[in-house]
Amino acid sequence: NGRRWERMESGVTNDLNGIWGSSPTDVYAVGDRGTIIHYDGRRWSSVRSGTQNLLFCIWGSSPQNIFAAGGRSTLLHFNGKAWQSVNLPQKSHFVGIWGSSSEDIFLVGDEGALLHFDGTAWVPMASGVSDVLRSVWGSSGKDVFVTGENGFVLHYDGHSWQKQPVATDEPLRSIWGDGPSNVYAAGENGLLLHYNGRNWKNVMTETGKSALQTP
Repeated sequence: NGRRWERMESGVTNDLNGIWGSSPTDVYAVGDRGTIIHYDGRRWSSVRSGTQNLLFCIWGSSPQNIFAAGGRSTLLHFNGKAWQSVNLPQKSHFVGIWGSSSEDIFLVGDEGALLHFDGTAWVPMASGVSDVLRSVWGSSGKDVFVTGENGFVLHYDGHSWQKQPVATDEPLRSIWGDGPSNVYAAGENGLLLHYNGRNWKNVMTETGKSALQTP
């Protein structure tokens, strides 16, 4: 109703790990054991995924172009009619996906796995790290951020990936922003970082604790 959060009936009992939608009447959620559910504005219903593998993340450029990824190098593509498996050139447990368009998509996972899709093929990129990569977001295809398990942020400028100085070693789980100079990264123990376009700084969480304090 736009004013408060309400519990909804998903119709499934498996854990749900990721969600994405093109509109209020076209939303998908993915989860364990190949679970995909779709919301049409009225109710959630199960969708045939064709896999029993864990699905962790989902992103699309349109209702007819959606990708869902997860464990055992699983990547599914939805063309508006059905979900189909996509073969990848690199094996990993994938946990993050984001794109600036249908021809510019980034996929991240374990052991520094980082793949790029140019609209035709998925190609491995040199991340420069061997740690788990947790999430990916960008303001454009030439301004992309990736967070890591051991407290680091990678930045892509359209040419190469470089580590950015971050004053923490806590795992960073997710990242999001609304522009190149307003980006947030969140992690364990109340960790919240903000990027102003020049550097990353710790900010206070709702618990009132510094981002570097632990319970």
